Amino acid sequence: MTEEKAVDARKFDPVSALMAVVAAIAILWAGWLRFGPPPLPEPLAPGAKLPPLKLIDPETNEPILLLGLRDKVVWVTFWSANAPQALSDLADLQRIWTRFSPRSKFAMVAVAVDLEEPGPLLEMLANTKASLPAYLAEKQTRNRFGTDAVRLPMHLLIDETGKVSAVAQGRDGATFARLTEQTKQRLDAIDPIGQPRFVWGEIRFNRR
Repeated sequence: MTEEKAVDARKFDPVSALMAVVAAIAILWAGWLRFGPPPLPEPLAPGAKLPPLKLIDPETNEPILLLGLRDKVVWVTFWSANAPQALSDLADLQRIWTRFSPRSKFAMVAVAVDLEEPGPLLEMLANTKASLPAYLAEKQTRNRFGTDAVRLPMHLLIDETGKVSAVAQGRDGATFARLTEQTKQRLDAIDPIGQPRFVWGEIRFNRR
């Protein structure tokens, strides 16, 4: 009888096995949370102050810090030159640049997140003859702005005080139309363009 009980004690206990597996998973998860990579920061929210924009010049590979952006409306886009839609993304950004670049209070920065591969960005700029300012994102900048492949392209509209006025993700027409209208409104508020008044023999421009 004693021997029979000993044999029963060695039988497989599914409940105990399940509890052991759950405990092991809990231990592994706790270790991952403690020692695994930190979660990616969330993108800046409207109202946040724009942190230093540290970038890399794709031609020289030299780090640069963009300054002199205050008192301007700044459109910043994080995108990838390796994405399947890279050409159309660049074309959309170039159209924005072409429209607003004559305004003295407008600035634009196209930031490619492909830090390890400047070649695709340089080749694309050369082939398309795009003229908008384009740089590579320094690693610290990518982390600080919370950019990853899932969130690209990511657009930030910065107002004249240096604060984020709008954040948007995507490449659809509605996103660009909304940001374009907001850009126009901000520019008209700080740098209104008056209607030209023509006078015989000379041209005068009134800024109202």
